[in-house]
Amino acid sequence: PYRDRQPPLAPGFQETRKAKGNNCTMGNLKRDNHYVPACYQKSFADSSGKIWAKEAGKLKPEPRNPRKIGRQRSFYIRTQNGVETDNLETYFESIETPFAALLQRIDEEIDGFREISTPEMFPLGGFVATQAVRTLAHKQCVDEQVGIEVNSDVFARVLLKDVWTIFESWTKRVPTFCFYTSLPNIGQHFITGDHPVVPIIDIDGAVFTSYHTQMRSIISL
Repeated sequence: PYRDRQPPLAPGFQETRKAKGNNCTMGNLKRDNHYVPACYQKSFADSSGKIWAKEAGKLKPEPRNPRKIGRQRSFYIRTQNGVETDNLETYFESIETPFAALLQRIDEEIDGFREISTPEMFPLGGFVATQAVRTLAHKQCVDEQVGIEVNSDVFARVLLKDVWTIFESWTKRVPTFCFYTSLPNIGQHFITGDHPVVPIIDIDGAVFTSYHTQMRSIISL
């Protein structure tokens, strides 16, 4: 999907091109930042619109509103030229909007859903690429590699560099998406997590998921 068109602009590489609708007034910043998009979570909601969330420190799952979970306050707020900005959140919204339309089609067609069109591969690829690096798990990975807890500005720079590397790689070699379920024959029950896209490395048939192992190819994402 990236061969004939430019990958989405990752803010931070060209600071002169500000995202449309960007807010720089402190009181207007979008601070409720979802590291697991609400549109993705809604696909797992029951008839009441709630998802059943199992937190690590609790024994049983609880019904939660997708807009109230999978988020962290000011997670994507960064500082440019001494001013706080939410243009990273705006960028992620530009990825989520077309992806949400694809999810809606899947929800509506249910068992009749058979294939994804070529135009739909673009928002799917955008979701996979950004979701691989925009989570708390990736932030923890960066902290461990640096040896200290990095601030949001440093994390944003690393995140954007990673996203751009993925898009650039896919521009040169368009990926083939394969879909699997680890839980077959379970009817209408689906399980996801707070890091729904997991990078893996396939080397001679062996699969590795260690964050400390350098990926041989971004195409394995």
